[in-house]
Amino acid sequence: ARESERRFSDMLKHLKLIALMVDRRGDITFCNDCLLEATGWTRQELLGRNWFDTFVPEEGRQQRRQRFLSGIDSGPGIWHFEGEILTRDGRTRAIRWDTTVLRSPAGGVTGSASIGEDITDRKQYEARIEHLAKWFKCCLCQGFCFKCQHDGSWWSVCLCASASVSERQGAAPRDDSHPCTA
Repeated sequence: ARESERRFSDMLKHLKLIALMVDRRGDITFCNDCLLEATGWTRQELLGRNWFDTFVPEEGRQQRRQRFLSGIDSGPGIWHFEGEILTRDGRTRAIRWDTTVLRSPAGGVTGSASIGEDITDRKQYEARIEHLAKWFKCCLCQGFCFKCQHDGSWWSVCLCASASVSERQGAAPRDDSHPCTA
């Protein structure tokens, strides 16, 4: 049993996802290199430190702590959720978590184990794609697209005129919910 625990612990240490274990109070009992790299802390600084006080943004901290405490005692035993964590320098990272309750051989709750995927960059890319989709829609609706050279590479640029082509030809004014005016 000890050998399989050691192998499992070694695997978690080197996993390219965040791995974390906390006790019933939320004090960190295990953290892997991925968490350390993402947050700027050292293992020695984190072990024994309270997860909620260290990583959960102050706004919402008590709510997440209460949800954890009630969840490990009476919840389903497994949670899937997204939440933000703080890095050592105060930046936030978006994490998608899978958490399970840990139990002693007698069945009592001893804490939780979590695996987290840092989705910060993906969320930023999704926001950028959404912005570009609105921008492109604006270009198509307005018909005012052209290209210009910027820093040696070509970029499409859209000018959102105050009146569309159809308005200048006597049609009704454009809708205020248009992406250009939103």
